[in-house]
Amino acid sequence: MRGAPHRGRRGARELTTTPLAEIAKRSRVQREWALKLVADLNDEQLAWRPTPTAHSIGWTLWHVARGDDNFQRDLTGRSIWKDGGYGARWGHPDRMNKMEDSAAAAMPLPAKDDLLGYVRAVFAATDAAVATIDEARFGEEIESGFMSGRVAVGASLIAQVGHDARHLGEMEYIKGLIGLPGTVTA
Repeated sequence: MRGAPHRGRRGARELTTTPLAEIAKRSRVQREWALKLVADLNDEQLAWRPTPTAHSIGWTLWHVARGDDNFQRDLTGRSIWKDGGYGARWGHPDRMNKMEDSAAAAMPLPAKDDLLGYVRAVFAATDAAVATIDEARFGEEIESGFMSGRVAVGASLIAQVGHDARHLGEMEYIKGLIGLPGTVTA
């Protein structure tokens, strides 16, 4: 299935990919931007919070990775978080649903290298899981821990893209509050 014509600055052109391929690309690019955003930060900058109960960039990156881990687990059955014993290593609860901001602020943040090891492993697993979604699987219903119920794979993928985008913007904003260039998309 080819995409609909797209009107850009230089006139009409036809998309050369499918809508599903565009969604998958956006999913991957947001994870790349998140890693780029934190590349130049040190442990102190990753842990900095604008207020005592606000999220830090490091916590938000961890949260994005936990969401992506849950998403890819729904598709693969494998949890990087559980398999790697990260909850016990970092002093975090193994399973979390909604969390109060004060509880999130009290969670210990691991050193950057350890955090990025987990994040990179999850992002690679998520990229591999997204690559398994074809048009038939897009409509397949699954029991989703990421979405907390029975949903179509495509609905979960779109929710994952939205979740990551929202938190990428949050991390960019916090980085700007630190006094550093906050955008990775320019």
